[in-house]
Amino acid sequence: MSPRLNVDTDELHSLAGRIRRAASEAAGTHADPGAMRATMSQLGDPGLVTASHAFLEHWSYALGEVVADATRLADQIALVAQTCEDAEAAASRSFRP
Repeated sequence: MSPRLNVDTDELHSLAGRIRRAASEAAGTHADPGAMRATMSQLGDPGLVTASHAFLEHWSYALGEVVADATRLADQIALVAQTCEDAEAAASRSFRP
């Protein structure tokens, strides 16, 4: 907590961690869509299989973009928290009674 700045840095660090964990989970799906592709291959109808594989390619690309954005967001949130903590520490040293 940064009382002078009124920022809950613990919550910011926690939020960054939750975003990183979610991004990591999504990255696993993005990196290995094989299980979904195998399931889609068993749909039977060749047109449906082709369409579902095309969808998977687009979805996988988009998921990769979301993972990258989420990772950058988590990094920035953690940086804001650290900057607030550093500013709080500097203010504490500067305004000692």
